[in-house]
Amino acid sequence: MALLKHLAAIMASVLLTCAATSAQTITGTISDEHGHPLPGANVSLAETVLGAATNASGQYSIARVPAGEHTIRVSMIGFERFESSITVAESGAVLDAVLRETHVNMSEVVVTGSRREQLYSEAPVKINVLDDKLFKAVQSASLVEGLSYQPGLRTENNCQNCGFTQVRINGLEGPYSQVLIDSRPLFGSLVGVYGLEQVPSVMIDRVEIVRGGGSTLYGSNAVAGTINVITKEPTANSFNFTTSNAFIDGRIPDRSSQLSTSIVNDNHNLGMYLFGLYRERTPYDHDGDGYSEITKLQNASLGMKAYYSPSHTGRLTLDVQHLSESRRGGNRFDFPEHEADIAESVEHDITNIGITYEQYLNSEDDRISLYTSGSNVERASYYGAGRDPNAYGNTRNRLFVAGGQFSHAGDEYFGGESITTVGIEWKQDHLEDETPGYDRYIDQRVNQLGVYLQQELKFGSLVSVNLGLRGEDHSALDGIVFDPRANLLVNPLEDMQVRLTYSTGSRPPVTFDEDLHIEAVGGNVQIITSAADLRPETSESFSGAVDYDLRIGSLPITVTFDGFHTELRDAFVLEETASDADGNMRLERRNGGGAHVSGGGFEVKVSPSSDAQIQFGMTFQESRLEEAAEWAEGMYSEQLLRTPGSYGYVSSYFWFGERLNMSVSAVYTGSMTVPHYAGYIAEDRLERTEAFFDATIRAGYVLLEKPYLEVFAGMYNVLNQYQTDFDRGADRDAGYVYGPMRPRTIFGGLTVRM
Repeated sequence: MALLKHLAAIMASVLLTCAATSAQTITGTISDEHGHPLPGANVSLAETVLGAATNASGQYSIARVPAGEHTIRVSMIGFERFESSITVAESGAVLDAVLRETHVNMSEVVVTGSRREQLYSEAPVKINVLDDKLFKAVQSASLVEGLSYQPGLRTENNCQNCGFTQVRINGLEGPYSQVLIDSRPLFGSLVGVYGLEQVPSVMIDRVEIVRGGGSTLYGSNAVAGTINVITKEPTANSFNFTTSNAFIDGRIPDRSSQLSTSIVNDNHNLGMYLFGLYRERTPYDHDGDGYSEITKLQNASLGMKAYYSPSHTGRLTLDVQHLSESRRGGNRFDFPEHEADIAESVEHDITNIGITYEQYLNSEDDRISLYTSGSNVERASYYGAGRDPNAYGNTRNRLFVAGGQFSHAGDEYFGGESITTVGIEWKQDHLEDETPGYDRYIDQRVNQLGVYLQQELKFGSLVSVNLGLRGEDHSALDGIVFDPRANLLVNPLEDMQVRLTYSTGSRPPVTFDEDLHIEAVGGNVQIITSAADLRPETSESFSGAVDYDLRIGSLPITVTFDGFHTELRDAFVLEETASDADGNMRLERRNGGGAHVSGGGFEVKVSPSSDAQIQFGMTFQESRLEEAAEWAEGMYSEQLLRTPGSYGYVSSYFWFGERLNMSVSAVYTGSMTVPHYAGYIAEDRLERTEAFFDATIRAGYVLLEKPYLEVFAGMYNVLNQYQTDFDRGADRDAGYVYGPMRPRTIFGGLTVRM
């Protein structure tokens, strides 16, 4: 915290004292075809780091522009990208632009496929985008609450006691996916346990999702996919404050407040975005047995993103985030953990720091990026049952990443325009865990060096190809592992795009996030270890998608159909072994045979106007092991458990005039098979769950426009479709939990923006 305060003070003083320098300025107003100003449009100067976002009146200003010829680009979701040449004189220049409404996804600007901005319509890698409108529509305080609103993604709670969550992509468990913060792999082994709920939505500009291996730029462990959280940047002087009060089941409080401010100097070469979140939740007992189903939670987050541009072609960025969180589940909350019949309690202290420098070289087609990031996570935990005084533990996870990337655009190979990207990335993940009561001591230091080459070729407007090869030297593996990846984009029609992807990946035999979570089962605990002869798990994936834009009258619609198939070899499976001397259940990670996940789905986006949008999607899949795994003693299954055959979502928002807005969203989860261990029940068995439809409604009303003041209210889980067969008492299986993460919950609050 002291480091954060010093950094914030230094940056604030620099911002306030920075002297203006002589430079040209481009100004203007961005509006739609009806003459309405468009706030939040991105205005950038091509081949430079200069840019701005429009304010509430649609106005922008870009300072420090060299005199001469330039290209201005304006982009905004739901509108065609605008591009125009402009001559900047010594006195500056003025450029106004009118954006035309367009199909809802082709104008999105993405970076995950190549680590450089490009329109989705030009990217060979299939990328889905969650923007901040979605997080507002579902009234999300953290990342985890928004991820289910994309095809192929499903979030779930895996523990009644501590609220351990994970995201599944195409049905594969959380460790098969890679979570990035601004394209950096800062989710270490320990953060992966609760990290999805620890990323506050106030820091998120958008989330880019690649299902399958996709891009060579990221590690080979991105078997199921990549989730790239793009954080907000300072673009204009602004202030935002939102406070929300929710009541679980109409009675249990869950309160949160978010604060952010953006400060930019007159020359736009220095800026800082500050954000903070405070959240407090009382534990919730659904069935009155004295044991919680939803954890007690207290979370305080503070962060900063600052930049300095020494010239119009260079930019230095500093990112700092700090989080302190405590959570606890079980019973007897007024007593110490070891005096409770069940307690799962963790206290986190997390600090992330990152520095990035980007520079266009002499040729505006050449760009270099250098970066380094560090993360320090400290956790004090108690995972115990039966008032065990020895169930305390301490864990520390230190992660360091450093790398560089060079990209060159413009040369023609085989008659096509090209972007060549080469890079190197080194990552060290040091994990120390001590839980003496369970005789568990881990001291794992994993070093990983990756080198990659990616070549993107564009043959006119018809075909684009993205070919890549990544080599990784991993300390847990013998030799260098090579992973080729390929993407093909074909535009057979003006309004149709076809994408095909092939990728390979691997998971080394190291400690995973689920190993660091100890679950209460039957009055004892369940501990996961890895077999001594555990081999790497490898994968091969194929996927395809077709995007088709059409109009029914004046109504723009985008329809997407996709399919995927992933083969796993030496698949990791958890099998029950003999209980230890204290009666604790031991699960061992072993290599099974092969496994496959296959499926497909569709997504429809409808955008009647800039004031309304509706999108919905469904995924259908089948997941099986080639050889049945012994999930409990004498109990075998060929299914990948906790994977429904169908799931989907719908989200929508509407503005009624200038004041009233409303959003309706829902997540559908089909029936699935879930393991249920003995304790509260007499014998281990597999349960077949019912399907759930978790709907959220939110309405807001703007009381004032300047300063902006909005009040809002709504309800989570409107239909109150919540699990009804929880285990009860001290002998419960805390992992027997499924469906929506909370029962019907009302909420309300206000937002102030200046």
